[in-house]
Amino acid sequence: MLQSLRSFRFASALPQRYLGRHCTGRQWRSAFPDATKADIRQFLLGFVTAFGFLDDEKLKFGPGDPLRQIYRDLYPSRCMPDGLEFETLAADLRTKHGIALGDLLSDTLTLGELFGHVQRSRA
Repeated sequence: MLQSLRSFRFASALPQRYLGRHCTGRQWRSAFPDATKADIRQFLLGFVTAFGFLDDEKLKFGPGDPLRQIYRDLYPSRCMPDGLEFETLAADLRTKHGIALGDLLSDTLTLGELFGHVQRSRA
């Protein structure tokens, strides 16, 4: 139910900087030539699900996008309650990959860096 509410809340709330972006698939493949398209899409699907974006918006986000910036774009005011995006993402990463997001999270952690950790956890 909570996930449904989050998806409804953000269904049309993709932050402005990402609205006009074209597919970032080439950026991902260039940054991670050994990763399969399926691996990249699965990772991004987990991210957009946690952040309440639509599934078909997953390739609007590139490997150089900082997670905290995406979050701040969603919640420009620190007074706004959030949708537990980081908590949801952390639970997903812990369950699927044994990764503790809290140990990695910083103001500069990018989606690509996080994906690199996911890839290494599979090796």
